[in-house]
Amino acid sequence: MIDKREVFVVMPMSPVDAVPKRAAIAGALKRGGWSARFPSYDPQAPICDLPETLEQMKEAALVLADLSQERPSCYYELGLAEALGRPVYLIAQEGTPLHQSTLRLQVRFFRDVKHLCEILEHDFSDCTAGQRAL
Repeated sequence: MIDKREVFVVMPMSPVDAVPKRAAIAGALKRGGWSARFPSYDPQAPICDLPETLEQMKEAALVLADLSQERPSCYYELGLAEALGRPVYLIAQEGTPLHQSTLRLQVRFFRDVKHLCEILEHDFSDCTAGQRAL
């Protein structure tokens, strides 16, 4: 069953950037009435549980994919979401080269975590309700 207000988040899990960015994404979505679901793997030993990841993507209203740092694992998970036909919302830090994606022209670029919050709060506010991806 699809949770109409849940966002499955795909993002780089580097220890330095992940914690503040993860908190910012969760907080910005929450302020807009959405909930964030992050993959349940250990960042020290990230292993994608394919059946679980597919199920979580199917249950979420949309997939938010952060393409910053050009992480192959994020592109892999983005490919899964696209193959499932899930609505996708893409973000990337300014200056990030983009690779394979059918939605590359819709990427929302951010300067820093504060700017990312502003973008998400606008795009996932009750008035817009994530329509960029839906």
